[in-house]
Amino acid sequence: MEQLEAKPVAKFAHDPFPSPTGEAFVFGPRQTAWLEALESGKYSQASGMLKNPTSGAYCCLGVLCEVEGLVFDPQGFIFSTGAGNGYLTNEYAKGIGLKAGMGTLEHVARLDDMAYSSLGQMNDSWNFGFKDIAAYIRHDPWNVFDHSA
Repeated sequence: MEQLEAKPVAKFAHDPFPSPTGEAFVFGPRQTAWLEALESGKYSQASGMLKNPTSGAYCCLGVLCEVEGLVFDPQGFIFSTGAGNGYLTNEYAKGIGLKAGMGTLEHVARLDDMAYSSLGQMNDSWNFGFKDIAAYIRHDPWNVFDHSA
């Protein structure tokens, strides 16, 4: 599947959700590496699984796994973290600052007249390419992350 073109950040129908502490979010090195990988154009996009073993394409969370150096088995699973084929374990997700394994958002995001509850849902809708997802994360980091990592 070809990489979808990024849409302008202005399409986001809401302002960023505020920090619970009132502080600006500072992306940590692991989060920054993931965002840069999503923005790089290097990865082809897949849906419904972290990595498609046939095409070698990834979902946005699969790109995170690749950047983190996790090893996929032949079916595109990552058993070393206990992840299923389309999500991370909550324990692993929380380690990088995500709220849950599907990239669950704190608040529903309203984008282009649609509502999304997770990064996985944004990815699998095919309405958002990796650059769009990275732009959303940069736009509203407190809705995605609990802490820097």
